[in-house]
Amino acid sequence: MEEKREPECLLFDEIFVLIASIDHPYKYGVALAGLAGLRAGEIMGLKWKDIEFLGDEKGKITIERQMDTEGKIVPPKSESCKATLPMVKPLTKLLEVFRTTRPDDREYLFQNEDERIGDWWNKNIRGKLVPADMRFHDLRQSFALNLVYKGVTILMIKKLMRHSDLQTTFDAYKHMMQEIDIWDLDI
Repeated sequence: MEEKREPECLLFDEIFVLIASIDHPYKYGVALAGLAGLRAGEIMGLKWKDIEFLGDEKGKITIERQMDTEGKIVPPKSESCKATLPMVKPLTKLLEVFRTTRPDDREYLFQNEDERIGDWWNKNIRGKLVPADMRFHDLRQSFALNLVYKGVTILMIKKLMRHSDLQTTFDAYKHMMQEIDIWDLDI
């Protein structure tokens, strides 16, 4: 059996630098993965009606569908993946800007792009702006790692990552929790 590969993760500051260095609409998809933990298929399935701007830099994202590997819109991979999630303020601001740059008749955030976000990532970002072994999915893992580093509880991480049970969350991120150095705590 092949050994599980450790994700190549970025800290929030590194994610912001990466987003700022991208000149393509998918920069906002990178933001959704790195600042909200969305999967590539979920990002491709997002409609503008799923993004709610609440004012005062607050917002919510509702996950109701995803794009599968064949390009079809289908339900999320499990019931626990369907959720309404709060957005961090920087993501809300980025998506507000993105909305102003898109034609009003587009139903999906990334409608009419030439390729899916994972393929675009592999061709344009991987090995150029991030390490060559960093997958797009590692942005999702980066989000979880940053939550761990910020002291977010395992229960809240489970909710935000939309895992079906707490054991899944613990198993996925326990190695990250063990790496936190007591000297790095900001108390």
